[in-house]
Amino acid sequence: MTETIGTQKAAPNYFTYALLSTIFLFLPFGVVALYYVSQVDTFNRLANYTAAFEASKKVKIWCWAAFGIWIFFFAVVAFMIAMALVLPGIVGKN
Repeated sequence: MTETIGTQKAAPNYFTYALLSTIFLFLPFGVVALYYVSQVDTFNRLANYTAAFEASKKVKIWCWAAFGIWIFFFAVVAFMIAMALVLPGIVGKN
C-alpha cells in the first residue's frame, strides 16, 4: 500500500508478496525481495522517495522471478509425471 508522507507518496514495499514468495515459491529470491523491502521502508522514512521507488521495483522484480522459477519447476515436475505415466504404456506395446 502507498501512504502519503507530506506531499509525496511513499513507495509501496510489497512486503506481503515478498513474504509469500519466500515461504511458498523460491526461498533465495524471496530473501532478496525481503532485503529490498527493508530498503524501501528505510528510504521512505528518510524521505528519499526516488531510491524508495527503485527498491520497490526491485522487490516486484524478485517476486515475479520467484514466481517464474516456481512455474518452471512445476512444469518440469508435471512433465516428468506425465512421462512416467505415459511411457510405460508406449514401451510395453512393442
